[in-house]
Amino acid sequence: MTDALAIDRVVRRVRDLSRAVAFHGAIGFRPEGPAEPLAADLAAALGAPAGAPLRRLRIGRQRLDLVEHPDAAPAGPGPAANDPAFQHLAIPVRDMDAAMASLAALAPEPISRGGAQVLPASSGGVRAFKFRDPDGHALELIAFP
Repeated sequence: MTDALAIDRVVRRVRDLSRAVAFHGAIGFRPEGPAEPLAADLAAALGAPAGAPLRRLRIGRQRLDLVEHPDAAPAGPGPAANDPAFQHLAIPVRDMDAAMASLAALAPEPISRGGAQVLPASSGGVRAFKFRDPDGHALELIAFP
């Protein structure tokens, strides 16, 4: 095991950068400067063309980099949300009802059924809602009491 300190960023490929930036902006991510060309080494690692536009977004101290790759296949359905292999980004919110109202305007594909779910009593009343972005990546809004 290394002495890892943090996750620096998550990088995701998207088919339409403008649409992805607008979607993520509506749920609280803020752009950090203009789009920039993707460096050749990262392009090779992502299977994207060198020079593809990359947009850095931030929410709190965390960073999400979106790389436009029009030929990228959408993220598949993957495992069920209750499967230990399910991977997603969780976004803590202060007010789940307000966050859900903002999200409704985006009409994302829900993963959670019936709106925000109250987790088991042992969680202390945590509410969560899982959904997919326009490229099929799983996200979650989570509110701690």
